[in-house]
Amino acid sequence: SGLKLAIPLPVLGGVHKIEDEITPLFGQVSWALGVWQTDDIRLSIVDSADLIMPERGMKLARDGFSYAIQLERTPWALACQEICDTITLQRSSIKWRGQKGKRQWLAGTVISEMCALLDVPGLLAMLEQQRFLQTQS
Repeated sequence: SGLKLAIPLPVLGGVHKIEDEITPLFGQVSWALGVWQTDDIRLSIVDSADLIMPERGMKLARDGFSYAIQLERTPWALACQEICDTITLQRSSIKWRGQKGKRQWLAGTVISEMCALLDVPGLLAMLEQQRFLQTQS
């Protein structure tokens, strides 16, 4: 939905082409699209546009997506519309986020690519916290 994200390869659990239906789970937060399952894997698919930039009003559930990017080897995956190139970054090419703020998922900005660099551990903590809060209500 127009948001370009970068994920460090060491925390990329896998890229999955989504051709089958996702099973929606009722009573979930707006960014939880549901569960995608094959014989080998079961992933909770997250609407990355809705989770990361909810103020933009973009929703991959509405706009469509083709891929799921698995975060580490966890059951969490981000829905996305397309996969771009793999590039090598130098630490100096990233404008690192200074202090932890409300965007727990943001590690920094890759200026040359005009994209956000994901803080995968921070994003995973955010997902787990939201799931915990959802089960408590």
